[in-house]
Amino acid sequence: MRKLSERRPIISICVVVGLIALFPITTRAFDMKAGVAKAVITPDVPLVITNGPVATGKLADICARALVLNDGKERLVILTYDLNCLDRATAPLRKRVRDELGIDPARLILLATHNHNGPIQINPNNFKYGDWLAGRLFDLIKEAIANEQGPVKLLFGSGYEYCLVSLGNAPVDYEIQVLKVMAGDQAVALLFNQPTHPLQGSRSKYEAGHPGFAMEEIEAKMPGVQAMYADACGGNQFPLRPKNIEGVPDMPRGGRLPMGRCRMLPDRSPANVRRCHFLSRRPFQRKRR
Repeated sequence: MRKLSERRPIISICVVVGLIALFPITTRAFDMKAGVAKAVITPDVPLVITNGPVATGKLADICARALVLNDGKERLVILTYDLNCLDRATAPLRKRVRDELGIDPARLILLATHNHNGPIQINPNNFKYGDWLAGRLFDLIKEAIANEQGPVKLLFGSGYEYCLVSLGNAPVDYEIQVLKVMAGDQAVALLFNQPTHPLQGSRSKYEAGHPGFAMEEIEAKMPGVQAMYADACGGNQFPLRPKNIEGVPDMPRGGRLPMGRCRMLPDRSPANVRRCHFLSRRPFQRKRR
């Protein structure tokens, strides 16, 4: 078990920068509110996935998650989804959010997990799904607005996990950054990132990769919280993986993927999120020779 260094967080993620810019500290008495919502967005038909082939089935559902922050004057929407990109759904979603909800598209932050095993949105054969997805994501934002509660406070934190490798000679970025939304003593949302491509549990089935399993693990360990993951510009970085990727789904669910054994441990004090670690140092068991 590896603990993260406890230090004053230095946050570079654009979401955090945007939050600071969009919600400056003022003397207004209004308490910030937050609402969350989650939806399954797995297609019910085989579509071309980012990995290349047409999906041959489903290993696990892919989901979208919405977080709405309301400072009493304007709303900021953070939307994450288990896809490589949004593409087809982006323009109609931004238009409806502006026209029907009165939210400036500049305050709609769209964050993909970079999942390779979801429908690729730039393939014309998948455009019908993209059109449906735009409507489902819009409804999800409305659900999050309806679920707003407050007052809430925002906490920021960061730490390191050394499970990544980099191709070539580039240095590896090990930092994991966290935004935690608190309503009293209850965590409402936990947005985190990791600078890496996802580790997938299959080559041709719908599933969310290690970020999806990580979010499920966090939600199981922290009842009442909605976990949200955003890819942090992984570039040429990848998680450590077993030699036979197709063998991953046969492992116990908790150890199937390395980040699927990762959870955020919130500090019980009013301080920031304290640390994140792997529950299993060796999630992949290889046979001894």
